[in-house]
Amino acid sequence: MKEIRFSEHSQIKIEILASHGITIKPEFIIETICSPDKLGRVFKVKNLM
Repeated sequence: MKEIRFSEHSQIKIEILASHGITIKPEFIIETICSPDKLGRVFKVKNLM
């Protein structure tokens, strides 16, 4: 498996959540990416304009 690295943007989002009292550890995010509870289809939406 490839190494999972967090972008600066994702680190800022984690900090914002923490400032609102929602603590999410990077280990939790990595575990969720590696073993999600559910896999679903991704639907692409065409830009109609």
